[in-house]
Amino acid sequence: HASTDVRAWIALQHTLDNTPQNDQQLRGQLQQWQSQHPDLKIAADLIEALVADTRLFGRIPNKIAIMLPQSGRYANAANAIRAGILQAYYTDGSATKPQLTFTDSTDLTTLPQVLADIRAGDIEMILGPLQKQAVQILYQNAELSIPVLALNRLEDADTNDFLQPKSFFQLGLSPEDEAIQAADRAWLDGQRRMLLLVPQGAWGKRLRVAFARRWEMLGGIQLEVQEYPPTSNDFGPQIKRLLNIDQSTQRRRTLVRTLGEKLSFEPRRRQDVDAVFIAAHPRQARLIRPQFKFHHASSLPLYATSHVYAGIRDADKDRDLNDLMFCDMPRLLRTDGNQTPPESRGFNPRLIALGKDAYQLIPRLARLQHDPERTVEGATGRLSLDRHDRFQLVSGNKILSCGNGVPVIKGYSPTIEINAESEATARVDF
Repeated sequence: HASTDVRAWIALQHTLDNTPQNDQQLRGQLQQWQSQHPDLKIAADLIEALVADTRLFGRIPNKIAIMLPQSGRYANAANAIRAGILQAYYTDGSATKPQLTFTDSTDLTTLPQVLADIRAGDIEMILGPLQKQAVQILYQNAELSIPVLALNRLEDADTNDFLQPKSFFQLGLSPEDEAIQAADRAWLDGQRRMLLLVPQGAWGKRLRVAFARRWEMLGGIQLEVQEYPPTSNDFGPQIKRLLNIDQSTQRRRTLVRTLGEKLSFEPRRRQDVDAVFIAAHPRQARLIRPQFKFHHASSLPLYATSHVYAGIRDADKDRDLNDLMFCDMPRLLRTDGNQTPPESRGFNPRLIALGKDAYQLIPRLARLQHDPERTVEGATGRLSLDRHDRFQLVSGNKILSCGNGVPVIKGYSPTIEINAESEATARVDF
């Protein structure tokens, strides 16, 4: 009975953390909880205090300008985010909802005029923009006086020379967060000595640096890094160098020359490695795993980010992802296609989730800013604000691996806390 009561109070805390922040819905959720647990009572003065707190921190803007590119290279991503925003908007049960105005942010040279129009239109908040350069322009605009929830995240180097705006929040799908989660999961799995295989270019560097920094903080050893051309289909040269198979082959050639006779030979990979972290998109990932197996490394665990999985089930193509570990949103495990609204089908499901989170975070921004220790459960995972008002993925993703080409849950993405003595302790949030 005691354990049942504890679970009930935990459920109430989850409700308070994640209920849409208006007093009408809060009262409804509290009444529903009370009807489910009639033996447990919430004091009336506590209910009123919670409602007052919600009114203080949960004010919803009357008019919101949503800045998204409507053409160009980011248009498809913007359309997916828009679908997520509208999906959240039309399922919002609030008595009063904001008026949404969509504004085109494709042409960065027109942003000053767009902002002038926003100021003249009684807009109380901006959701967006998406392009990182556009986010930077808004961040540096000293005349911008209304809250912003940008749909991309700036790096410290982009903001160091500017005062941080008062209410400038940043939300995005950060590959760095996922690389950190992959490192944490590998560490908890007992891996200590890692190889890294990443693509050439800025994106590969971002994941490599994020993983390597986290791995060093955890106390792990990075043995070697190899970079591959992003358009490549043959990863053999990089894999052979990672596994020291090229050195094994060279030793055989030296022996043949020295002895002057043919030798029976099977290349031998290095034995001092525990696992490999790879950064890849689906096309490359489906080729990389089989090539590791070909080069005598089928027993090596491979860790990756969600980028290796397209997000839409395709068992035939994804059979070559079998046993590759990656973190992703649990919502992508749904098998019932009818759960996806028709207007959202065909879009990247992760970007739809980002749009949903963006809209649903609006009434929670002030509370999260006031209480940095608080987290919120979103469609993209469990989120928290850092000291620069950037949303970070704390946990909530699942560690997945494909079996017969279908992703299945293998575990949970952990939160590893590293203290001053560099001792890592794990907390897994369910």
